[in-house]
Amino acid sequence: MLKGVEYLHAQWILHRDLKPNNLFLSSTGVVKIGDFGLARHFAASPSRPMTHQVATRWYRAPELFYGCTQYGVGIDMWAVGCIIAEFLLRVPLFPADCDLSQLAKIFEVSYHT
Repeated sequence: MLKGVEYLHAQWILHRDLKPNNLFLSSTGVVKIGDFGLARHFAASPSRPMTHQVATRWYRAPELFYGCTQYGVGIDMWAVGCIIAEFLLRVPLFPADCDLSQLAKIFEVSYHT
């Protein structure tokens, strides 16, 4: 997964919806990234705003909840961190029913560390 994300970012592509359901295992055991419906080309210095309504809630970077429209690889890397934690814990790291609850769960973890 990390090599795939590194490749995307080297090509100036943000996936913007990384989650376990968008990861696939090939017959040779290689993880493949799928579902590029929200993917977007980006530049080193953002020239045009992007929508903040991307990424599945449980894997969405905190800045997107605040309406951030200038972002980069950090939003994909946040999702990668959530996915790795989910693989290790065997449950989603921040499961919530709405955006406000999602932020509360993120800040709760931040507060206790």
